[in-house]
Amino acid sequence: MKSLSVAQTNQIITLLEQQQSTRQISAYTGLNHSTISRNRSGNVRTSQKSD
Repeated sequence: MKSLSVAQTNQIITLLEQQQSTRQISAYTGLNHSTISRNRSGNVRTSQKSD
């Protein structure tokens, strides 16, 4: 399996942060939706407020 480039990973993260679905991102990037889902599981930056 070929690894995603840094640019692809950053693009996926950005689109996920914009609340795009995995299938929407798949259609936009040409990557399989399961690839997007796997990437989401390990790489999403979370924006949490500290109390």
